[in-house]
Amino acid sequence: MLRYRKTGRNGSRRATRVSLKARLLGGLLLLLLAAGASAGLLDLLRKTKIEINTGLIDLNLDNLVLDVGLLGLVELEIDGNQVIAFLSLPGDIESDLLITFDQVFGLTEQNIGLSVDRFDPVEPSLLHRLPPGTRVLPPAEFPMLIGIEPVGGLTFTDTVELELHTHNLEYEPGTRLRLFAASEGEDFRDITTYVGSGSYRCRGRRGKFSEFLVVEDKRETDTVIAGKFYRLQDKLHEFRSQMPAWIYWSLYLKVVYAKGAWAFEDDAEAVRRLESALAIIDRNSGYWIPNIWRSSRDIDNVAGELSASAQTLIFSLELPD
Repeated sequence: MLRYRKTGRNGSRRATRVSLKARLLGGLLLLLLAAGASAGLLDLLRKTKIEINTGLIDLNLDNLVLDVGLLGLVELEIDGNQVIAFLSLPGDIESDLLITFDQVFGLTEQNIGLSVDRFDPVEPSLLHRLPPGTRVLPPAEFPMLIGIEPVGGLTFTDTVELELHTHNLEYEPGTRLRLFAASEGEDFRDITTYVGSGSYRCRGRRGKFSEFLVVEDKRETDTVIAGKFYRLQDKLHEFRSQMPAWIYWSLYLKVVYAKGAWAFEDDAEAVRRLESALAIIDRNSGYWIPNIWRSSRDIDNVAGELSASAQTLIFSLELPD
């Protein structure tokens, strides 16, 4: 079994960031390695005063302290089209993560770009990216932010499913715990397609990669459904130019009829219409509808994003009243 350990890495969109001092120290360690001074690195980590004389640069840094309390641990293995990971943060905050690709190319432990960070549940910069108001909040018991930012030629088609399991949260029937995702500084949105026990388990699908976290969403279900219909229609409009007109109008009418059925309280008919739209996407994915995501991020995975948006909408429509 292959294992890969990685500490949480800095990113401009992180809710909690490793301190500047930590980043400086990481750079200094690389400098030491390049200078052939790799011995005694553990002793270096314990020092508060560091002097470096390489012949190229002389540094004298006082009170440089690495705060490892914010760093997370990732242990993972690759099994075919799946990534199986154990995520851990200080304070016994742990989760199992299963990433399943419909089809993937170039997947390795090194290029999946998986990281984990601890965030402050009341951090304004994080709350600003959640739906407005006080009805959508991260649970204090599980302040884990998962990042997936692949590099190095990774490519997948259609959708990728994430399944998260943690004992830090308890599943109860009617739970409002949901899996949210965001990418490239966007607002977090509900991508949930399943919730269940053990102690808490959830799944969601995406057509691209993101940051992920669990929140408690106490909004009215109809409010959530309305937002997901708007999101699906907005995505369809955004990608209109990337598919033939006949496919666009077929999908457009399916979604409009589904929204109308829901407005008249016929959720089952709304789901049937959306499943019909998913069938159109599936039949034409890779032919008339672009369906590739790659780490260069230079093309849109139209089929994957439309399919993921429709599937989380179906999840909300099928929730008991």
